Amino acid sequence: MSQSLPTLIILGAGPAGLALAAAAAERGMTVQVVDPSPDRTWAPTYGAWAHDLPDHVPLSATWTLPTADLGAGPRPLGGTYARIDKHALRDQLLGRLADHGGELVTGRAAHVAHHPSYSEVHLHRGPSRRGAVVVNAIGRSLDPGAAAPTAFQAAYGILAEVDHHPWAEGEMRLMDFSSDHLSPTERDGVPSFLYALPLASNLVFLEETSLAARPAVPLELLRSRLYKRLAHLGIHASRELEVERCIIPMNTPIPTVDRLLPFGAAAGLVHPATGYQLTRALHLAAPVAAALDEHLDQGPLAAVQAAWAQIWPAPLRRTRALHDLGLELLLSLDDGQTASFFQCFFDLPEPSWRAYLSATSTPGQVARAMTQVFARLDPPLRRAIVALALGRGRSSLLRVLNPQLRGAS
Repeated sequence: MSQSLPTLIILGAGPAGLALAAAAAERGMTVQVVDPSPDRTWAPTYGAWAHDLPDHVPLSATWTLPTADLGAGPRPLGGTYARIDKHALRDQLLGRLADHGGELVTGRAAHVAHHPSYSEVHLHRGPSRRGAVVVNAIGRSLDPGAAAPTAFQAAYGILAEVDHHPWAEGEMRLMDFSSDHLSPTERDGVPSFLYALPLASNLVFLEETSLAARPAVPLELLRSRLYKRLAHLGIHASRELEVERCIIPMNTPIPTVDRLLPFGAAAGLVHPATGYQLTRALHLAAPVAAALDEHLDQGPLAAVQAAWAQIWPAPLRRTRALHDLGLELLLSLDDGQTASFFQCFFDLPEPSWRAYLSATSTPGQVARAMTQVFARLDPPLRRAIVALALGRGRSSLLRVLNPQLRGAS
């Protein structure tokens, strides 16, 4: 292979793409990151459980009193919740990339053509780029014929200066499903909750979130609900510093991989129960870079296959199938049922519900958590779950547990 040929071309300069680029560059691989706007700042607010984050991730705030309100008042959840400092993380990853010779390229990929010893990225404008392996980290498939997600998390949020807020020091609200601010008709609609991160006595990030819906809940509806909720809570935003609008595909299928390696959301890493994927991408960056580096001498396809085995080993595919089944259940619940479900969910021992929220738990851990929740639900919800689990659709429990049925679908 020519020394002038970049080893790795990564499409997308978001957190997942830059994390992999930095890890690969640190291993001595030649790396180019192609993005239409590589200098852009990242828009979303990234929150996570602190124990799920790699040690090197910079944090802008932590809360030792995470709580949830499921319609009966706040309840403590345990653990520490963190807000990632997205600006510092981006600077850190860019610094690691630059320190090891990595390059940012301005461009938008039109398509990728594969050849025996290299792949070629054709751009909408400018010369094409050639690399041994190309990684898709743009957040979606490049294949126009790929199966599209059908369920979406939607959120409308503001970072606001406020006169005051009701949360104590160290407290944050992971979910607030209280609905006293809504009319009876509005409560019959798609469930949504408040996600609140108090950053100071007069500064707070407030977001109205639809955990999952098919189709996505309109952002204007979530905006309206947010301001009604804030008025009910007596929170007045004297100044809005940032506005966040998010639509996150929740059930992106795990793609079939040949020569193009998906990473991040494009690889189906979004957790179907939470919408999180960044923590897993950050943990995977180093082992995926190592697999690529160690197998490139066997050819591009072998390198991609080795990396894909790090991203989606067989046990985690089973875990993902169980999470997909859980998502289908959530999609079927109304406002009251959703609050009742999460009441039972957070009644579990903390290790059990944390295992369900982790994308890297074993299938057995996730199945045990699901069984424990089922035992706590009221009879109507149990019947609904049984009907879903034994159904004939792709998400049925029988297909999750039976490999032959999964292959036949």
